[in-house]
Amino acid sequence: NLGLIFESGHGVPRDEQAALGWFSKAATHGHAGAQDIMGMRHEHGQGVQRDYAKAADWYLKAAVQGSASAQYHLCQLYSAGHGVPLDPQQAQDWCEKAASQGHLRAQFDMGLRYENGNGVKRDLKAALSWFLRAAEQEYAPAQFMVARLFDDPDVQAPDAEQAFHWYRKAAEQGHAQAEFALGLRYDNGHGVPRNYEAAHFWYLRAAHQGHARAQFNLGVMHSCGHGAQLDLMQACGWLLQATQNGYEAARAQLRRVQARLNPAQLDTLHRFTANDAAGQHTAIAA
Repeated sequence: NLGLIFESGHGVPRDEQAALGWFSKAATHGHAGAQDIMGMRHEHGQGVQRDYAKAADWYLKAAVQGSASAQYHLCQLYSAGHGVPLDPQQAQDWCEKAASQGHLRAQFDMGLRYENGNGVKRDLKAALSWFLRAAEQEYAPAQFMVARLFDDPDVQAPDAEQAFHWYRKAAEQGHAQAEFALGLRYDNGHGVPRNYEAAHFWYLRAAHQGHARAQFNLGVMHSCGHGAQLDLMQACGWLLQATQNGYEAARAQLRRVQARLNPAQLDTLHRFTANDAAGQHTAIAA
């Protein structure tokens, strides 16, 4: 507790070295939480010289006492070969121990391992099971993965209702890929009644986070007045951003829209394009 008090500065001047001293004393006396903290300090070089081997030693001491956080940190070291031999099986074992105790990131990691066949035999049903555990803890990336797997016929019969439910939960937390996925479902009427206004709403949220395909779809909507106001300058603005973010299909669409601009609009667009390095083209789509 004294370590945490000095680290946070609650009631005393904040003092990293004093905090480190108290954490070290508690860790030496077998306190698992302090051992995990000492591991993190050595792993990240916080107040001490970075030393992965010492980090692994502290994590192991805490992990064998059942600290889920230390178990997951040890998994990461074995996955990277930092301070310990690179050992996918050890990484898997420690990750599963942490995940079984409800450690959020370990559960998500287990989902990824089973989805990709990383250290385990590929098993999409097992991946879905682990992602669900993390999703139920309101972890947006896990919610997105759950939705994706409910859409995947290789896992089970696709369940559009469940997929929509989890995309929506992730999107409401600001997950850009989930926002785009919701926009696409409304755009195509996939599992929900077709609703272009709702599609525009979710595309817009994803586009403001730099999602290139959402920016492209907004450009298309504004170029034809489909679910959005017909506005060729707005269309160009979004298509320019999509192009800049690497969505190549936006280039051809941008040329088609440019061909419909009047001379004054073309002049405005060229001025924004000329000032691209300053980011001024984004104002077209603001």
